[in-house]
Parts: sequence; structure tokens; C-alpha cells
Amino acid sequence: MVVGGSLTGDIYLFDVASRKLTKTFTGHTAEISYLVFSPDSSKIASASWDGSTRLWDIETEELLKTLTASVTVHENYSCRALLFTEAGNLLAINHEYDFIHIWNVNTGQYKQMLMGHAFFIYSFSVSGDGQTLASYSADGTVLLWYLTSITKSTD
Repeated sequence: MVVGGSLTGDIYLFDVASRKLTKTFTGHTAEISYLVFSPDSSKIASASWDGSTRLWDIETEELLKTLTASVTVHENYSCRALLFTEAGNLLAINHEYDFIHIWNVNTGQYKQMLMGHAFFIYSFSVSGDGQTLASYSADGTVLLWYLTSITKSTD
């Protein structure tokens, strides 16, 4: 499977072997800025310039959740990166700024905002054991965030 997003907010799922469009997901009202599959490939997380991040069930094409940060970034923003943890239960979202939002994918609950960089974040990734998130910023720092404490403190 390959997923792609459009300027109008539609998301397209293609079967690589047949080279055919298999599903279309609609709901965003602006350009898609980022897409990522869950580790088990059962869900797609999409971010859009409309300010929302959405979770989709691939099999049913159902919109599972719309994630909207409790802290307003600004009216239209771009998501720079989306990342599922290895277990697939947490979704990390980085916008144009110097913080990362953590969401529980199963409940749609906003977990925490990770703040600490002085400038915008270039990239982030999760360790192989799924316990640590590393973020790299334009300020030249790498910060380590322990996801197990986020999960335990709020579940």
C-alpha cells in the first residue's frame, strides 16, 4: 500500500501490485501536509493545513478520531511530522514550532505537550524499544523524552 494526499484535502490509498486506487478518504478541508501508517498498517494518521490531525481506519475508511490540540497554534498551520510509537498506541505530532504533542491513539486523549527546544524541530524518532523519543531542533540540541513516563502518568 502507498498513501498520498491532495491539495484539496483528500487522501488516496493505492495498491502497489495492481497500481490501482483502492480507497479515498475525505474530510480535511485544506492541503494534506503529512501522512503516516500505524505500525500494524490498520490506520492512517493525516495532518492538514486545516489545522487538524485525523485517524482513519484503512479497512472501513471510517474517520476514527479528529485530534485538535488544546493549545491553539494559529489558524492555519503545517504539521512538520507525525510519528506512531512502535506499539501504535501513541501518536507524536510536531507543528511548525518547538514542541511536540502526544496523543493516545486508542482513546483520542491528549496526553502531553513536550517543550524544551528554543527553535523549531527538524525531526524526531522513537527508539527501537518504543520507550524514548529523540527530537532534534534548529537550536542544535537533541532532547530525549521518556514515553513510558507519559503513558504511566496519564493512563
